[in-house]
Amino acid sequence: MGGNGEDYDYLLDDVNVIKYLLEHYNIDRDRIIIHGNSRSTMAASTIIQALAGQPYSAGQDAADWGDRPRTKTLDKSVYDFEIGVFLCNNGLYGGQGLWTYEDRLAVAKTGLRAWIFDAEQDFNNIDYVEEQIKAFKEAGYSDQWIAENLRLTCFPLNCSTTGARATTPPPGSIIGTLETVRSITALIVILMRMGSWCMTVR
Repeated sequence: MGGNGEDYDYLLDDVNVIKYLLEHYNIDRDRIIIHGNSRSTMAASTIIQALAGQPYSAGQDAADWGDRPRTKTLDKSVYDFEIGVFLCNNGLYGGQGLWTYEDRLAVAKTGLRAWIFDAEQDFNNIDYVEEQIKAFKEAGYSDQWIAENLRLTCFPLNCSTTGARATTPPPGSIIGTLETVRSITALIVILMRMGSWCMTVR
């Protein structure tokens, strides 16, 4: 644990922090929330993937994230918890190769709930949400459960960085919700005040 440089496994440090908090505080394990903004959404996606029992690569740079060999795994007898909610702001919902479909299916089986925020200059998560919906359905989740627990919020009307895709989905396709700037800004301010790690304590 700890260290720096090319072989530094940041993920191990992060999950050990969560493990410590679970062991020392009365925390609801079903309501562990992780929030990522920009680059930290890639780190959060990797943490979610690893806690779902999937192999991972801790050395991810913008130029090649998702392409490095996945040589690390977590011992699930030690790290016997998963992330319950992912608040993904201005980044990637397991996209651009971070999650394979096998990763998405493993994540779906944990029941991960997510709210993804895209804006005009952000990444476009429409296809990644579609892939996750497919994984949820394969894992046995109903359309109603998906509608209640997976949300993509886009502002303004066109969230595509290429301008090629509209964010308004076909009927029954993805859970797309267009919110006002005020609502999004208020939520981001709240999340910033809460910090990057949020846990519900009973």
